[in-house]
Amino acid sequence: MPDDAPISRQAFDEAATRLGITGADTHMDELYNQLRGVLAGTASLRSLDVSGTEPDMAFIPHGPRSET
Repeated sequence: MPDDAPISRQAFDEAATRLGITGADTHMDELYNQLRGVLAGTASLRSLDVSGTEPDMAFIPHGPRSET
């Protein structure tokens, strides 16, 4: 993972402390590396132009289901 990560280790540690996330150093190292991977993977999504696209209906309620 490149050193120009979207979040510094210091920022990660401060956020983890504020959120009450604690653990052994090895566990926190693993969480930090996983977060860097997620942020790097989503960076390309930010460049997508979806301004002319309507969102799909992911949930369309049909009312209560009857038991048969």
